[in-house]
Amino acid sequence: MTSNEGWGKKSRIKWGSYSSLDPKYNHIKHYLPMKQSQFTLTTALVLALAAPLAAQTGTVKDSEGHSYETIEIGAQVWMAENLNTEEATCEGTAEISFANGSERGKDATFQDGKPHFAYYQNRPELEFGTMYNQSTVLQCDLCPTGYRIPTKADWEVLAEQLDGVKKAGAQLKRGGKSGFNADMMGRIDQAGSVLEGKAASWWGMAEDGSTAYTIELSADGKLTLYEEGNEKWGNYVRCVKE
Repeated sequence: MTSNEGWGKKSRIKWGSYSSLDPKYNHIKHYLPMKQSQFTLTTALVLALAAPLAAQTGTVKDSEGHSYETIEIGAQVWMAENLNTEEATCEGTAEISFANGSERGKDATFQDGKPHFAYYQNRPELEFGTMYNQSTVLQCDLCPTGYRIPTKADWEVLAEQLDGVKKAGAQLKRGGKSGFNADMMGRIDQAGSVLEGKAASWWGMAEDGSTAYTIELSADGKLTLYEEGNEKWGNYVRCVKE
């Protein structure tokens, strides 16, 4: 298994450097000439702090009619809830199906390489959202019209807009300033439903759609990218607007 905690050197983001997306909201002192007046510095800081990290932008519906709140974070619009659909349009003759509790062990339905969805502990009443195996996100269209499964780059941009990967996690959690409202709803692996209360994980796609990554947010706010070893995992999906 390969994990890239903080996305490390493989990321296109230059970790530890100042943001190039919107410098006026990051490291204000560094961008202001040292000879500017105290009034100018104070005004800039007030404007930066007053600028909202996120603004409610409405709702979007999936093919089943489920409605999801959406949130604008910087230049992106994300679903503020986990996807919760059992319908998908898949490639060729592939069809998505319910694993119905068969998620643990090498012979589990969820691990057979075909598109499947599942629920944490096989309990949809928990309202955590629906989890999908890697085959589903690689072979099927899940998101509402106008939205898609985010790429690794989308997640990187999200982190950078929230003060970088080391600080973004705290803002993504429920109650954080971003409005992303992530709860620690666990994931599925070969041991079954795991990590409730400790972490949550979502799918991210390669730009060319050839593989899928796991983005994990732990309860302590740490973000980790798993590039390999997640072929048997079930993650949630947060769609991003195209």
